[in-house]
Amino acid sequence: AYNQANTDYTTISITAGTYGNSTFIPVVTVTANGRISAISNTVVTSSAPQNSQSTNYTLALTDQGKHIYLTANGTITVPSNANVAFPIGTTISFVTAAGVTATITISSDTMYLGGVGTTGSRSIAPYGMATIIKVTATTWFISGAGVA
Repeated sequence: AYNQANTDYTTISITAGTYGNSTFIPVVTVTANGRISAISNTVVTSSAPQNSQSTNYTLALTDQGKHIYLTANGTITVPSNANVAFPIGTTISFVTAAGVTATITISSDTMYLGGVGTTGSRSIAPYGMATIIKVTATTWFISGAGVA
């Protein structure tokens, strides 16, 4: 962090940055006469790469790049692009705990089973692992172990 009191600048460039799963926003402290008295970084968000779920759940933009750990039987819904516009290339993984069966369903877009090409909802068996990837605005693929 930069910290120098009473410095005059005509132009200052400040950008946010990320490290791991945290986002840092620069904070500029200015005196009453307009002088910069300090510049520091503040962590404004921090999110874990795992989203644990024990009930039915609809994916959110914050789930991109994460895995959903399912600890109870339930349905995970992939919302339509019209409702949640995940960027193309988004990946989200699913892991089921012992004795847990999950259904991955998609609203009105299309989800293909990788290597087979059939569409529709998919179930993931106990101890299963699956990943979905968005390849067009309204098309996803799913594949993994224990996916039917």
